Amino acid sequence: IHTVFTIQSAFLVTTPPGLDGYSGGAPILGELACFQLMPKGKDIVVTNDEGEVNTIKSLDWDQESIDMVKASFEKVASNETYIKLLCNGGPIALNKYERNGNIGGWARTPNDIVLYGINFENVRIMEYTLLHESGHIIDNRNSGIRTDYMSIKTSKGCYTYPLFVYCAPDGQPFAEAEAFAEGITVYPCFS
Repeated sequence: IHTVFTIQSAFLVTTPPGLDGYSGGAPILGELACFQLMPKGKDIVVTNDEGEVNTIKSLDWDQESIDMVKASFEKVASNETYIKLLCNGGPIALNKYERNGNIGGWARTPNDIVLYGINFENVRIMEYTLLHESGHIIDNRNSGIRTDYMSIKTSKGCYTYPLFVYCAPDGQPFAEAEAFAEGITVYPCFS
């Protein structure tokens, strides 16, 4: 949803492979966490708007990347409400992929986040992407929360979300979902 690419491979699943309970990935961020680092998996094959096919490689986690995820999550890790809303549906797979232009990532399912290589260049970029994508997870796991948010939202658009096409006009199908994810992101990232 967050890219200008069309997904060609059929790998979108309700529960990512290896995500039964806490098997298949290494739990991180202590007892409150529901994130799991997933081992290298399937590559993503995409076609851009010009019809060019590209393969984005899945990558294994290294200690530096793990430390970057931990550092990016520090601002919200102690917020019990955030953790409850995020983790109430069980574990969330974190998948590491090589850089995909300037795209940060996407919430592939309510249990699965893809993080592209740009995130591993800077803690602030990782923080922004991880919080934004976790906003989509919170939205998908907590029925009615976006409707409640939209009823009190006082500005139009999606705040700082860089892909304007997904945010305007307000009636556009992705606008409310992106506005909600940005609402989750903006306070901790820019305060």
